[in-house]
Amino acid sequence: MPNRERIEQQILDRSSPSVWGETCILPDYNGYCIAGLAGWIEQLFCHQASGSPLSNLTEDLPPFEHVLLLVLDGLGYRKLQSLFERVPESTLSTLARDGLFLPLTSVFPSTTVAALASIATGQTPLEHGLIGYRLYLRETSAITNMIRYSMVGNGRGEAAFHAGLDLETILAGPTAQERLTQQGIETHTILPQHIAGSGLSRTLYRGSTHVHQTVGLADMLVTARETLARATSRSFLSLYWPGLDTVAHVRGPHTEAYFAEWRVIDDALRRELVGRAGKTLLLLTADHGFVPMNPEDYIRLPAASDADGDLLLPPVGEPRASYLYVRHGAKERVARALAGASSDDGLVCVDSRTLIDDRLLGIGTPHPEIPRRLGDLAVVSTGRAGVFHPYQDAVLLRGMHGGLTEQEMLVPLIACSL
Repeated sequence: MPNRERIEQQILDRSSPSVWGETCILPDYNGYCIAGLAGWIEQLFCHQASGSPLSNLTEDLPPFEHVLLLVLDGLGYRKLQSLFERVPESTLSTLARDGLFLPLTSVFPSTTVAALASIATGQTPLEHGLIGYRLYLRETSAITNMIRYSMVGNGRGEAAFHAGLDLETILAGPTAQERLTQQGIETHTILPQHIAGSGLSRTLYRGSTHVHQTVGLADMLVTARETLARATSRSFLSLYWPGLDTVAHVRGPHTEAYFAEWRVIDDALRRELVGRAGKTLLLLTADHGFVPMNPEDYIRLPAASDADGDLLLPPVGEPRASYLYVRHGAKERVARALAGASSDDGLVCVDSRTLIDDRLLGIGTPHPEIPRRLGDLAVVSTGRAGVFHPYQDAVLLRGMHGGLTEQEMLVPLIACSL
């Protein structure tokens, strides 16, 4: 049985370039990272080495014919530990004790689009190119929402596909579903109905044998249970639930509302799945964790940098991992002004190329559009502050993610028999 404390310390003890500070967590792309999950799952079915340390966990797993991957958006490893302390006899705490429980790192940026794309493909953000919530895309010549595929100036969902973006090629490389289907594994994707047909979902879960739309968490888990009961061959089920993320954004991650949502999930798992799905391996993880934010933690760039007019576009990316496009000749001026104004708030401003050089975005062959999607400067949060993104729908959310803090970057992995 792997030693959770040893793996945790191994992640925490990794060195990083000094510019990021002593307390930040960089993605462990060569080690225990969510980007290694797709390869590991393929190895579980096909008995092929995944090249990830996750392969070392395989011998400690119970026998199984089916794998159910449940991604709980917004459940950090540190947060889950505190929830276990608060409710020691919770369903998830019991599953963690009976199976494997260890930390993984998210990717950078520690946000849903980048992380889910890495879970889906096994690629790092450097390779798959989906490096933020909003990106300036050369394909659309517009700032594009990478969840809705709408654009600034055209808020209609999936407008980007009519402007030149190709659904079939936006995500580089095959998905886990495509690879497993080729190996004869039946693949099921089970999602809330309001996102099941979205452009992002069709991108991430491309190649699924079946896509199931569900109306709530209980329905999702019942659908999974019934799908497993009907299975006549080996199968892979991929489930995604956004409830914790929604609550953490609106109410904050350290609130009773977040705790209540977690209890709902925990109870639903106990009722609908645990002990009711034979020969099934549960893999439970998350895309990122959360930090709380107050309205005053959002820095407005022109005021902070005294560089009004030097930005060609509004910031893109995430409030805690922003990419800036600046006018020719203004790069050093903006960087100096912003660094001086925000250094005490835990914001690090670097040349965008640093994200590649320091391997924050990943390893492997870079997606050809990466340099253009990064802009000129990157502003990354290693503390409490973030950059306000002045879009029409902008909200000063009470919880955020995307940065390099331990709370955002560490996520759990629970592997056990259902």
